[in-house]
Amino acid sequence: MPREPQKLVRPGGHLHPQKFIVIASEDSKTSPKYFSALRDSDKFNESGIIEIIQLPPRTHGGNSPRDIKKQILDEESDTNFRAGDEFWVVSDRDQWETIHHIDFDRFADECAKEKNMYWALSNPCFELWLLLHCTDLSIFTKTELTEIYRNKRITNHKNTIEKVLDRFMPKGRGYSKTGSKKLFIPNVEKAILRARSMSVPGELYPHKLGSDVYKLVEELIK
Repeated sequence: MPREPQKLVRPGGHLHPQKFIVIASEDSKTSPKYFSALRDSDKFNESGIIEIIQLPPRTHGGNSPRDIKKQILDEESDTNFRAGDEFWVVSDRDQWETIHHIDFDRFADECAKEKNMYWALSNPCFELWLLLHCTDLSIFTKTELTEIYRNKRITNHKNTIEKVLDRFMPKGRGYSKTGSKKLFIPNVEKAILRARSMSVPGELYPHKLGSDVYKLVEELIK
């Protein structure tokens, strides 16, 4: 059985025999629930202790990748981490690049310069990573893939990818950001293979449809 999640700080400077894998994301629902479900599943390899940092909401409508990185650095400065511990920024493309004008190339370089810090971007959003648990994207037409990439708001509560995920949920259930993510975990290996096949050699983050979350998850599973 997986170990119970522990507090982030090692009391009294005590060095725990396992490494910490610290994950901070821009949302408080989807990705934290996913990583919690993975941590509690029999897929988790227990090579480290997953700690999920919850970021406070920002007044501008979300936590940018730089907000997440700063939170990790704040945690690192206040905590007795070891050389082998890892820090992961998990973020979406969404509108951070186009509207908020974050230079993703520069941000990737900034993360690379920090010790043991990694960036897992999903383009356009974390739900694409979930969709890869359900299907290969080859089932969609070119037009459908364009719409998935644009990921426009379809209803008051759902965007394009969330509506697509509805098709793969158990009968009578639609996809929900706040719902359990346990049903995705059995197909995690398929998601890793699909995401890896979409990655472009030499790219520091997916410029088109894709998710680098697989780079983190493949470290965590058996």
